Amino acid sequence: MRVFFLIIPFRAAIKKLAPHSGWAIKQLRTLPVKGFTILAINETLAFAIPALIIFTLRLLADPVGWQTWEQVPSFGILLLILTAIVWLILDFFRIIRVRRMLKAVSRYDIDKLKKAANVGLGARSWLRKFSRKDKKETNEERPVERVGKRSLKVWGSRALLARKLNPGALLTSVAVGAAIEAARAGAGKLSEIVDDKMQEEFDKIAKTNTKTLFILLLRDIAMGVFPILVLAILPNIL
Repeated sequence: MRVFFLIIPFRAAIKKLAPHSGWAIKQLRTLPVKGFTILAINETLAFAIPALIIFTLRLLADPVGWQTWEQVPSFGILLLILTAIVWLILDFFRIIRVRRMLKAVSRYDIDKLKKAANVGLGARSWLRKFSRKDKKETNEERPVERVGKRSLKVWGSRALLARKLNPGALLTSVAVGAAIEAARAGAGKLSEIVDDKMQEEFDKIAKTNTKTLFILLLRDIAMGVFPILVLAILPNIL
């Protein structure tokens, strides 16, 4: 049933996402967001733990229930059929949910999403370069020192071009240097705001995703344990 309902949308989703996996990993590495590794581990554990628990129970509890159909009373067969139908219906809802998710992925315009992401990431990169956030400095300069150096550079270049020293030009250069440093400080602050916002949004998604994973984990464990409990309990009550 899983193969019948999921194989086509699963192939479509893989075909849609696979060409862009390298781009996504590269972009994630450039972001200052913390928690991607933990999120990946949570996803892996949520997928693996139910199967491990069910496998362990089968090893420890085997044999479970009736060993041959001759031992099963008629009412027991009826109960087994009813519980099997209930289990299949619940599992069918789970399969349909996954199928909807896969089909939604295949409908995304990945190229358009990439363009939008590249614009945002490019703007963030430019802000950091302009504010020199990515430049590692051994000695942190004070704003006054940076303005002074910038002013001397601007005034010195003007003095060389004009072949004379002009106090007015010096004052203008100070103003220009201050404006440039203020712009860089503003760009740096804006870059920090963008980074903080990305971290905040990621934390929200991770928190929601963790709750969802926990619910799905309990559901998958219950779906796996339910048949074993039925087989173990029915022979004792019939």
